[in-house]
Amino acid sequence: MEQFEWNGCYLRLEERRLTVGNSLIEQAFYLHAGQLLTEYLLDKEAGKRWDHPSGTLFCAQEPFLNYSAARMTLSAGKKEDGIRPPHFEAVVSFACGERRLDQVFEIYVGEPFLTFYQRLYAPDGCTLPVRAEKVRQDPTGIEGETQESTQVIGLEGDFIAVLPLSREHLKLHAAAFQDKTDVHDALVLEQEEPYYPRSSYAKVGNWFVLDDYLQGRVLILVKEGPTHLSALHHTFDFYGDRRGCVALCGAGTAGETFCGEVCRYGGTIGVAASGSERRAFRRYYRHSCAAGLGRPAFSMSNTWGDRNQDAAVCERFVLEELERAARLGLDIVQIDDGWQLGITANSLRAPGGVWEGYYANNPRFWEVNPERFPNGLAPICERARQLGVRLGLWFSPDSSSDFVNWRRDADTLLHLYEAYGIACFKLDGVKLRTLQGTERYLSLLREAASRSGGAILFNQDVTAEDRPGYLFHREFGTQFVENRYTDWKNYYPHRTLRNLWRLAHYFPACKFQFELLNVRRNRELYAGDPLAPEVYPADYLLASVLFSNPLFWMELQSLDEGQMDSLSNLLNVWKEHREAFGSADVQPVGGEPDGTQLCGFHALCPDGREYLLCLREPLCADNAACYPAYREGAGWKVLSASEGAHIRETEDGCAAVVLPRPCNYLLAVHG
Repeated sequence: MEQFEWNGCYLRLEERRLTVGNSLIEQAFYLHAGQLLTEYLLDKEAGKRWDHPSGTLFCAQEPFLNYSAARMTLSAGKKEDGIRPPHFEAVVSFACGERRLDQVFEIYVGEPFLTFYQRLYAPDGCTLPVRAEKVRQDPTGIEGETQESTQVIGLEGDFIAVLPLSREHLKLHAAAFQDKTDVHDALVLEQEEPYYPRSSYAKVGNWFVLDDYLQGRVLILVKEGPTHLSALHHTFDFYGDRRGCVALCGAGTAGETFCGEVCRYGGTIGVAASGSERRAFRRYYRHSCAAGLGRPAFSMSNTWGDRNQDAAVCERFVLEELERAARLGLDIVQIDDGWQLGITANSLRAPGGVWEGYYANNPRFWEVNPERFPNGLAPICERARQLGVRLGLWFSPDSSSDFVNWRRDADTLLHLYEAYGIACFKLDGVKLRTLQGTERYLSLLREAASRSGGAILFNQDVTAEDRPGYLFHREFGTQFVENRYTDWKNYYPHRTLRNLWRLAHYFPACKFQFELLNVRRNRELYAGDPLAPEVYPADYLLASVLFSNPLFWMELQSLDEGQMDSLSNLLNVWKEHREAFGSADVQPVGGEPDGTQLCGFHALCPDGREYLLCLREPLCADNAACYPAYREGAGWKVLSASEGAHIRETEDGCAAVVLPRPCNYLLAVHG
C-alpha cells in the first residue's frame, strides 16, 4: 500500500485501486491497462455512492501516451504557491519514453469537491489527433431491454473525466456561461430536464448537476475551462451515455501541436444536498481562490466609459481625477490605454495602431509616454499616495506568436510595480489561440503574481476575443465584465444589474467588477425611454453594483456636486462594511431584474452577520417586499437608503422592506 495524507486529505494506492479524497468526498479508480477508470464517487456526508449498478467501467482512449507501456509514480502533499490558499495536491504520473502525463488532483480541507486536470510533457513535440465525441445512439425501431454487464467500455473523444452512473430518477440542470460581453448580454443560459435512462446527451456549458431528488443529493460537474464561446476545438462539454456514464468533454487538446509542457482544461466534481449546490460551489470557488477574493472588495474609476478613449490622458488630467477620487473615497484610479508610448488600434491619437505584436511595432512600446507625462509617473503616484488613492494601469499582454514575449511582459509589469508601486493591472487584448499560448499566458500571470509576493491584482477583461472566462484558472484576480456606453445607447442599468444578479447565483459577487456611468451624458439619445439611465439617481446606480467591486466607468471630473455627494455618502458606508462583503456569501433575491422588479441581494457573513440590499426598479408597481426567510424584522439596522425607504416588522415578526417610490434602494445589516 502506498499512502499520502495531509490534514485529512489523502491519496492511497492499494493493489489495483487508487483513492483520493477528504472527509466529505472520495473518488475511487481501478487500474486497467495502465489507466485510471473511475469506480465510484462517494458522498461521505450522505453515505451515497455514485456508480454503475452492474460495476461497468468506462475507459476514455488516450492518444498522447501508451499507457500499457508507461511507468506510474505517485506524489502528494501540501501545496503552497503563494497564489492560492494551502491545499492538498496529488499527482499520478505516467511516463513512457520522453513523454509524461500527470493527472493532478487539488483537494481543499472541509470542501466536498475534487478539482483535477492533466499536464502533458512532450519535449520532442507532439500533435494530438482530432477525435470527435461519439454520441449518436439512434433507436433501431427494435424494442428490447438494455444489456448490462461488468465490462470495460471504451470511449473515443476529447474527454476530461468519465464517471459511471446509475440513471434512475435523476434531473439534469445545466448552465452555460457566456463572455465576449461586447456582443452578448445574456451571461447565464440555463436548462433543466429529466435525465432519461435510454437517451444520450451532448450539452454545452460549464456547470452540470445531476439531482437524485428522491434521496435529496446532487452530483456536481464543473468544466474548468473557458466558456463555450472561447474554448479551443469546441464541440460540447457534457456527455451522457445511455450505457450508464457521464463525462466532462473538450479538454482543448484535440488537433493541438505543442512542444514542452501544456495543461489541458480540467474539471471539478462535487456533492451536496439537493438545492444547496450553488451555495456549496460559491463557497468552494472562494476557498480555492486567493487573489482578488482573499482581500477586501475595492472601488475603482476608469475614464474609458466616457468614450474620450486616450485623447484626454495626460498628467494634468490624471491629477484632477485623483483629486475627485479622493473626494469620493475611491480606492483606485486606473489609467486605461494611453499612458504608454506605443499606439494601439483603439487610440484616437494617431492612426495605424496595433492590437498585438507590440514589441515588434515599437521596442519601447510599454515605456511611459514622455509627451503626456513629461515628469513620468512618479509625481502622479506620489500625489495618489498623499490622497490615499492607488494608481492602476491598463496593459495588453502581447498575444503574437503564442505569447512568445510573456517573460518580457512579466518584466514590464514587475518594473511598474517595483518602480511606482502600481499593483493593479487591467489585462486586455488577450487572444488564447492555442494551448501552448494559453500556457505561456498563465505563466505570465504566475510570474508576476509570484515575484510580487501576491501583491499584484489582475482585472481580467472578458468583453471580447478568446480569454479565460469565469472558471479557467480563477485564482488570478477579478474580472472586468462589461463595456457599456451611453454614447452607443447600450448602457441600461437594469441589464448591468441583471448580469451581476445572474452570475452571483454561481460565483462570488466580489469576483467581478460591474460598472456605473455618468447618466447625465447623452440623455437625448434615450428620449422617451422609460428605462433610460437618467431616471436612476446616482446612489441607486452605485447600490445596484455594491456587492461586486464597483467600477466608476467615467471621467470623475464630469460629475456634478449632487452626484458627488450622494455617491460619496454611500461609498463611505460601503467602505465600513466592504471587508464583510468580501467574505460574505451573496445570494440574489427577488425577481430577475428587467426594469420592473423588486430585487436585490442577501449576504451571509462567516461571523453570522447578514446584509440585505433591496432595489425597486423604475417600472415596479409594488412598494414593499417581505423576506420571511431572513431574521426577524426588529433586528435589522438600515445603513443607507433612499428617502422614505424603511424596514417594518410584519405580524409574524419577519422583515418587510418598504420602498415607496421607483428607483428606491435600501441597505441593511442584522447582527
